[in-house]
Amino acid sequence: MSDADEPRRAAPPRPPDAPRGPLPAATPPTQQRRRPAPEGQQPRADGPDGAPPARRRRPPAAEGAPAARVAAATSAPATLAPPAAPTSFAPTDHDARGEPVAEEPRRRRGCLVGGVLLVLLLLATVGGAGASYLWYQGKVDPAGEPGAAVQVTVPEGASTAEVGDLLEAEGVISSASVFQWYLRLNEAPNIQAGVYEMRTNDSMGAAVDVLSAGPAAAPFTDLTFPEGQSVFAGEGLPAPGPVVNTMVDGVERFDQATIMEALLTGQVTSRFLPAGNGNLEGMLFPDTYRVEEETTEVAFLQQMADRMDQVATEAGIDQAPTTVGLTPYEVLIVASLIERETLVAAERPMVARVIYNRLDANNPLGIDATTQYAIGRAPETSSDFDPNSAYNTRAIQGLPPTPIGIPGRASIEAALNPAAGDWFYYVLQSQDGSHFFTASAAEFEEAKGRCQDLGLC
Repeated sequence: MSDADEPRRAAPPRPPDAPRGPLPAATPPTQQRRRPAPEGQQPRADGPDGAPPARRRRPPAAEGAPAARVAAATSAPATLAPPAAPTSFAPTDHDARGEPVAEEPRRRRGCLVGGVLLVLLLLATVGGAGASYLWYQGKVDPAGEPGAAVQVTVPEGASTAEVGDLLEAEGVISSASVFQWYLRLNEAPNIQAGVYEMRTNDSMGAAVDVLSAGPAAAPFTDLTFPEGQSVFAGEGLPAPGPVVNTMVDGVERFDQATIMEALLTGQVTSRFLPAGNGNLEGMLFPDTYRVEEETTEVAFLQQMADRMDQVATEAGIDQAPTTVGLTPYEVLIVASLIERETLVAAERPMVARVIYNRLDANNPLGIDATTQYAIGRAPETSSDFDPNSAYNTRAIQGLPPTPIGIPGRASIEAALNPAAGDWFYYVLQSQDGSHFFTASAAEFEEAKGRCQDLGLC
């Protein structure tokens, strides 16, 4: 029988007064000499073949039985591997018979430390990603409300990187580089050249929406000039009239002195203005005009003069010497008188006929609107009619030296196409602005009395 097959010897009985503690291990018949373990390392108990012995598990105690050491029961003779060297950990509990029960050996500290480091590393990775995401979101959609409105001009051929630099420079976004990443992660718009109305401290999404919508229309101002307005106020040294005032009041950058200089020094031209006559009264067409951001005072005035040339030409003013016996400039003077004297459209050709009849008869026109233009207000007494004024058509024969306002198309057409009639007079007869026309001086005086009774004259 080999040492391994030798039956286990029974342990001697414990004396009653023996101290509690581990029983001495049985000494095997033969024992190989083993090299002492290095300092600080537990000695290893080897099996018969030199391998470490298998760890034996203690089966759980039966319900209700005392917590005693239980040996596995087998039908074969029990054989034991050579006993292991005593463990280095101390017993902390005892069983019901007083025998010590050893604790499970502790796990190695290195494993525990490695697990903690791994968890910390994972938390750091997740935390870093979270911080990066929050930083990115802060750039994409900054805190707070959008700020002041700004204009961003995108030049022709600008790349998305250059657009991002422009937006950052204007304070619309805080990072041009993040804007490039944002465009990569989202659908980049087709950015057109032009001026964009944006806001500072805005989100990148809002900026992209503005860019996607395309540039804003160039800023402009619409100016409207009614028929009959005058360019100047009064005769003699020209003073700014309603047309000039409308320009100055309507466009902040327009300068009154610049406008007046352009009107009086030949910077603005008209094909119907006689040579040597620099007075553009009546040479500008009444209409609604758009003033673009880059439009200058001179350019705007020339636009109005060109429009008058166009409309008058379309009306047939070049044939005026043949049709009405007047020059184109004189026709514009007549048209300005018609414009100021009539409110009812159907009466324009009739007023034109009265003017032509009186001119043909070498009679003064007697149109008080000319004196009103000269003095800048409606005449009230006979002293307002200066007998030496070229605009006093009660005293002089013929036309005033210039138009007294800017005539519209209807008045120009009426001056070129007067109605047929022998009328020499007209006078207001109703509050709607209609007139009574007659060739009789007596009928005129009667109608004038009715006009005064109505408070119209």
